[in-house]
Amino acid sequence: MIHIRDFLEAVPRWNFIRRLLFVLLLVPLLTGALFSAQPRERTDDALEIRAPRVFVDGVPVAVELPTTLRRLPPRTSVRVVFDLQPAQGGTLFLHPVYSPLKVYVDDALCASFGEPGAYPAFFSDPPTGAFSVSVPLTDYTQTVRLEYQSPAARDSLYLYAPVLASERGVMDWLLDRYGAVMLLSLFFLTLGVAMSAASLLFLRFPGRGRLLRYPGGLAFSAGLWQLCENTLTVYLTDCPSLLYLLDFLGLFTLILPVYRQMMMILSLEKSRPLRFFLTLLEVSVLAAAALQLAGFVPFSRSMYFFHVLLPLALFVLAARVVWEAVRTRNRFAIGFSLALSVMTAGAVLELLNYYLRFFIISAAFQQGLCLFILICAALSLGYMREIFAATQKNLELQSELALLSRSIDAQKEKTDILLEHAEEVRRQRHDLRQHLSVMLRALDDGRYDELRDYIRELHQQIPYYKDMSWCEHPVVNALLSYYVAAAEAEDVLCDIRAQIPDNLPHISNSSLCVLIGNLLENALDACKRMSTGDRYLTFRARVQGEMLSVTVDNTYNGQVKLYRGQFVSSKRDAIGTGLRSVENIAARHGGAASFEPGETMFRSSVYIRI
Repeated sequence: MIHIRDFLEAVPRWNFIRRLLFVLLLVPLLTGALFSAQPRERTDDALEIRAPRVFVDGVPVAVELPTTLRRLPPRTSVRVVFDLQPAQGGTLFLHPVYSPLKVYVDDALCASFGEPGAYPAFFSDPPTGAFSVSVPLTDYTQTVRLEYQSPAARDSLYLYAPVLASERGVMDWLLDRYGAVMLLSLFFLTLGVAMSAASLLFLRFPGRGRLLRYPGGLAFSAGLWQLCENTLTVYLTDCPSLLYLLDFLGLFTLILPVYRQMMMILSLEKSRPLRFFLTLLEVSVLAAAALQLAGFVPFSRSMYFFHVLLPLALFVLAARVVWEAVRTRNRFAIGFSLALSVMTAGAVLELLNYYLRFFIISAAFQQGLCLFILICAALSLGYMREIFAATQKNLELQSELALLSRSIDAQKEKTDILLEHAEEVRRQRHDLRQHLSVMLRALDDGRYDELRDYIRELHQQIPYYKDMSWCEHPVVNALLSYYVAAAEAEDVLCDIRAQIPDNLPHISNSSLCVLIGNLLENALDACKRMSTGDRYLTFRARVQGEMLSVTVDNTYNGQVKLYRGQFVSSKRDAIGTGLRSVENIAARHGGAASFEPGETMFRSSVYIRI
C-alpha cells in the first residue's frame, strides 16, 4: 500500500498526480480525434418523419415533430400516423418518453414498449425507451401507426420524430447526434473514478482525501447523469428502467459534492445560507428516492422540483463564492467563482431549453459543468500541494521542537545533578568540623594508623560527580551530554571534540541545537541499526574566523535509500525531515551541507557563517 507520508514528505511525487490528470485529459481528446478522423460512409440518409398525422383521442391535431402535447389527462390515446411510399422501408427508430407505445404497420402489430410488467411496479410510467423496428420493403404504400398513451404522472407527452433508415443508417444518425455527449459522459465517469481512487491514498487523512473525492464525486455524478439519459446508451444497452433510476440519481446528487467542496476549501462551513441549501438538497434527494420507491411520486415528476432547486442552489453558492473572492481576494475563490458562474448560467440555459425547446439537443450545462470540473480538479490539486508543503513544514517544526526539548531536558538534568551535588557539599561541610576534631585528636595521640584508616574511609564517602564539559557553549554542551549518554546506553563509542564559544552571533541557540541535534540523532540511529561490527561515531565542531564547521562520521550498515537525490528516512519510509532541516539552516546562514555515504562509514559535513 502506498503511504500518505510518501506524498506529505516527498513533494516531488506531486508530478504523479499531474501526469495522471494529463493522461485523463489526453484520452478523450485522442479518442475524439480518432472518432472523427475517418467518417463512415453512409449507405443512405436517415429520414426524420416530421409531419405525420397526429390524433389526440381521435381528434386530429396539426403539429410538427418533435413537439410536446400539453394538458393531457392520464393515459390519453395519442396516434401518430404516416405513410411509407413503395420501396421505402428498412429500420424505424422510435423514442417514447414515459409512454406505452404500440407500433402497427398496415394494422399488423409489429412491436410494443412499456406494457405493464415490463418495468418495476413502483414506476408510475414506463421509462424512456429507444428501440428500432424493421419495416419490410414493398412495392406498395404502407401505413405506419404509432399508438401512445400519455403518462399517468404528468400532463404532457413529448413526441420525437420517428427516424427511418437502414440499420447502419440509424446507428450513424444516433452517433452523429448523441456520440459526442456519450464520449463526454465517459470522460466524466473515468475522471470521477480516477479521482475517487486517488483519494483512497489518503484514508489516514480523510480531510485531505475529500479534496479529491468531492470533485471526483461531482465528475462521476455528471457522467452518470449524462450517460444514462443519453439516447444512444438506452438504445445500445436495452436497460431503460435501470438507466432511468441512475439518470435521475446522478442529476439529483450533482450539486452535493460542489457544495461540500466549496465549503471546505473556502472555509464556508459556518455560512447559514449554504448550510441550509446543503441540508435541503440532501433531504430532497432522500425524499425523492423514498417517494419513487413507494410509487407515489416518480423521479420524472420530482424532476420539476429539482429543476427549480438545483439552479437556485447553484446561484446561491456562486453568489457566496463571488462575494468571498471580492472580499478576500482569495485566488481559489476567484477561480471557483468564474467556473461556478459559467456552470450556473449553463444550468439556467439548459432549464429554459428544456421547456422552450430552442434546440433539440443542448449542451450548455454540460459545457459549463466540464469547465467547472476541470477547474475544480486543477485548483483542488493545487490546494493539496499547498497542504503538503505546510504539512512538510509542520513535520520539520515538530522535529526541531523535539530536539529543543531534548536540549532543555539535558540542561535540566545537569542542573539537578549540580543542585544535588551542592546540597551534598553543604552537608559534608557541616560534618567537616567533627571530622577534623577526630583527626586532630588522633594526631595528638600519635595514633597514625587509626588516622590513616579514618582518612581513607572519609575519602570513600565523598561522592564522585562526573561533569563532562565538551565546549563553552551551554546549549551545545547539554545536547552533547544527552547524546553521549544515549550512545553509551546503546554501546556506541563516541569521540567528541568541540571548540564552540559560549556566544555565537547571527545564529540562534535553537537553530544551532536543531543543526547539531539532527546530525547526532541520525548518526546514533544509524549505529543502532547495525547488527554486526563496531559501532562508533565521531563528532568535530570548530569555529575558525567567521565560519563554524561541524562534521559527524558514523558507522552504519551500508544501506541507504535515495529518492531523487534525497535520503529516505528508515523510520517512516519517506524522505526524512532531519537532513533537510540541516540543509535549510545551513542555506539560511550562507553555508552548505553535504552527506556522503561510504561502504561502512557515513560522513556529514556542514559549515555556516556566524
